[in-house]
Amino acid sequence: MKQDNYVLVIAMIMILIVAIGGISIYFINPYNYDADVVVDADSAEYSIDVSNPIEYNILALDNFGIRPTESLIICSDGGNYSERVKTQLKIRGFNDVEIMDSKDLSDAMTGDPSGRAIILPQGPFPEEIYSGSSSDPLLVWLAAGGSIYWFGYLADEYIVNGSPMLADDYFSPFGLSKESFCTVQDGNVYRFDELCTQLCFRDINVVNGLRYDIGRPISYVSDSGYSAITVMKVLNGTMIVLGGGQSGENSADLAQIIVSGITYNSELIGYESGIVRNTMDDSLTYIHSSSGKENVSVYVHIGGYYTVYGERF
Repeated sequence: MKQDNYVLVIAMIMILIVAIGGISIYFINPYNYDADVVVDADSAEYSIDVSNPIEYNILALDNFGIRPTESLIICSDGGNYSERVKTQLKIRGFNDVEIMDSKDLSDAMTGDPSGRAIILPQGPFPEEIYSGSSSDPLLVWLAAGGSIYWFGYLADEYIVNGSPMLADDYFSPFGLSKESFCTVQDGNVYRFDELCTQLCFRDINVVNGLRYDIGRPISYVSDSGYSAITVMKVLNGTMIVLGGGQSGENSADLAQIIVSGITYNSELIGYESGIVRNTMDDSLTYIHSSSGKENVSVYVHIGGYYTVYGERF
């Protein structure tokens, strides 16, 4: 009888071990990714820890005194794109995100906009923040150094506060016109900027994107001369225009832009990429002398085109 009890106890222990193992599969993440960077004026010391061999990219940007985005407002048009972006940002450790309707934007845009950004949906700028006047909240925001991410628009006429406004008049404060935007997707594209390679941009769609000679293309450019992502200075702020509408592909690209810290004044001063196995300790020497380490952002992302970890230092 005692032997039977002993066998029963052993069996119960084995069942418990198997059960715990099964639970851990569901509740314990077997993959781990982490990085740490010490930024200096001429180089950055970095370490990367991973649980499995995987692609990594590390790049340094000098923003020459322009603050990168540290907090974000997403103006939602009711679709699920805002949640996609929020998820992509969370993967990269960026959590200071607020989603709101356009009617609440004006109040949220008060105060110093430096280091703050707004994602505006495809279409005309919300009339609550833009009517064509220099005193509009959108222009005040940009004049004070705020940032805008926008998906462009193609229209002959806009209705602003109940009145029609021609496209050229609508875009005049931004140096744009209807002819600035792409209307047809060109199937042939090429990488225009090293940032496109190092940030692993995915979306090649240039429809609603700007001509490549407007601002600075940082992603793919079509043979017909239009850019999938353009960075431009408007007044004293950064405006980034993305082609392709609000898609799953460019939600990842937009997260890369935001977390890496790209501004209109950003310059890529160093980068490395490869495969990391277990732990890597190394240094990144900048391509040229920087304007001071306080102006340098170093961004690490792991996973290549399908980022599983990212962080700006």
